[in-house]
Amino acid sequence: MIATKWSLFIKEVADKHMVELSMRSCRLTEGADCCQIMTAGLMREFCWVSRFSRTTFLLLALVVLAGCESRPNILLMNDASAMSVKSISGTFHRIFVATNRDLQPDGINFGGNRSRQVSYARYTVSVPRVHFPGKIEWPSNARNVSTAFTTTDMTRINGPSQLTASVNQQLSQLPTENREAVVFTHGFNTDFAEGLYRFTQIVHDFKLRGIALHYSWPSAGKPHSYIYDQDSVNTARDGLEEALNGLARSNVSGITVVGHSMGGYLIVETLRQMSIKGSPVFQKKLRGVVLLSPDIDAEVFRTQLNRIKSLPKPFIIFVSNRDRALKLSAMLTGKARRLGSLTSTDQLKGLDVTLIDISNFKRGDSLNHLTTATSPALITLISGLTRSGQNSTKLESTSRPVALLNNAMLAGNGRRIVLDPPDK
Repeated sequence: MIATKWSLFIKEVADKHMVELSMRSCRLTEGADCCQIMTAGLMREFCWVSRFSRTTFLLLALVVLAGCESRPNILLMNDASAMSVKSISGTFHRIFVATNRDLQPDGINFGGNRSRQVSYARYTVSVPRVHFPGKIEWPSNARNVSTAFTTTDMTRINGPSQLTASVNQQLSQLPTENREAVVFTHGFNTDFAEGLYRFTQIVHDFKLRGIALHYSWPSAGKPHSYIYDQDSVNTARDGLEEALNGLARSNVSGITVVGHSMGGYLIVETLRQMSIKGSPVFQKKLRGVVLLSPDIDAEVFRTQLNRIKSLPKPFIIFVSNRDRALKLSAMLTGKARRLGSLTSTDQLKGLDVTLIDISNFKRGDSLNHLTTATSPALITLISGLTRSGQNSTKLESTSRPVALLNNAMLAGNGRRIVLDPPDK
């Protein structure tokens, strides 16, 4: 009977694509162990489900909400391809990569299994001229280079020392004002190609001109592997620390770290670890932290920051109460909200951080979980703003290409800033 109820429930949810359902129509009742589906005919049936089945449902919701998008691997265009690199009409970006994923047999891609060693590489990715801000034009094959993201080169790097040397070599070709570095960590349910291309899209859309380093931790790239991904984040702390120290030993003038979703947890955990150990070279070059929709418990976040001796300034957190993925994550953990969905600073009193509330922005990703990097309106707004004073709420526009951190609308620590779309 229970199996029949589940099959009928799943069928109806699948028919409705779970999009309108989201978490506005599914909530935990006060003091109850069930999840009520506020849709006629479903409420009583689902309230009969046990706590264990509720968790199963939430994992199912992650699967359905994530959709059935294809997961293409990186296609390296070489001499065997129909077109030469010189014929590509796009913008080239060099992305350094550090990862504790397992290297795949093709020697180009990395998988979702964990490796005991950290691998380093540098990828050259072309963004097509037809690129639309916030989107990734996925390659279907090695021939559609004029309309899709294209990997034109991959060079293996032998350890953190060679990473330092490779970064210095690239820095020597950059003007002095472009010698800062941005480090990005992806979120839950992200395979290697997705993380690499997403960071390339961010670098391109926000016009980042310095060194770009992507730390790719071993996410399974599967919606139902939430717990696996949580554990994988913890296996990546030492690898990220090694990469950050290798980058800090180079001639970069400053380092900004950016983490999305679970990647935000990885960033904060690693900063905590490095603060306890002591990493003076890195700490001296750390310019700030940006967390995008962080999938972190607010109380855990407070304990993490309590062990960081000198909190990076500024420390920016982009939040949204429209984030469907974080609503599901909150239900899995039995809490009302995650850090990335807070709309008040009450739980963060005493912490030197700034919340940027982007709940009013739409037209990004379907889950509103990476709005900062996928909403064209928000990308345009952030790219045109810069800091105008440590204790000021005035925001001034600028056309000067600056790092993502300087674009992040700093208006004083410990505050909450609500951004509205230009047409609102």
